[in-house]
Amino acid sequence: MAKDVRLSQYYGASHFTDNANWEPQRDSHWELVINLPEITFPEKFNSPRRKFSTNDSNILRLSVQSVQLPAVSVTASPIKRGNEQVFIATNPTMGGNVNITCIDSIGYDIQNLLLDWFRLIYNFDGDKLMGLAVNYKTTASLLVYAPDASVIRSWEVYGLFPTNISIPNMGTGGGFTNITCSFSCDRLERTTVSSGNE
Repeated sequence: MAKDVRLSQYYGASHFTDNANWEPQRDSHWELVINLPEITFPEKFNSPRRKFSTNDSNILRLSVQSVQLPAVSVTASPIKRGNEQVFIATNPTMGGNVNITCIDSIGYDIQNLLLDWFRLIYNFDGDKLMGLAVNYKTTASLLVYAPDASVIRSWEVYGLFPTNISIPNMGTGGGFTNITCSFSCDRLERTTVSSGNE
C-alpha cells in the first residue's frame, strides 16, 4: 500500500530550498570565449590604444550579450513492413548555426574585428578572393557558472566562422549599439567540469 503523504508537505515553494541538490540556474551566469584567429589582426596586438595581451585576443568574451547554440538532433527515419512502420534514429546533427548578439565597443572596435575576421573568408573590400578554411575556422568555449562561480557546464565549439555580420543602424535612442552575427560550426562537444577540478 502506498505511503500516505500529506499534501501540505508539497504545497508552496518551500520544498525547493529544502533540497540541497536544487538550485535555479541564472540566465546571466555564462561566458562565451571565441578564439579569434590571430591572423585577423596581427598588427593590433601591440597597439597602445587597444593594449592587447594574450588573454585579450579572445576579445568577444567582453561583449557578448546572448548566444544561441545549434540544437542536437537526429532524424526519425521510418522502416515499413506490410501495414506497419517503426522509426529508427538516423542522421545525427551536432553542428549548424550559432547566433550571437554583442555590444559594439569603440576601444576594442568589435565591429572592425568581426569584419577583419570575415575578410579571411571573403576579402570584400580588397582583392575579392576567398580565403582558406585553415585560416578562418576557429574554436570557442561556452562556460556556464553556478551562483558560486563554479563551472557546472561547458560546450566546446569547433570549426566556427562567421556567415553573416549585421552592421548596426545609427539612431537617437541613447542606448547601446548591438551587432548581430551568424556563425557556422562543424560540431559541439559538451564537457562536464566540477568545482573540485578548479
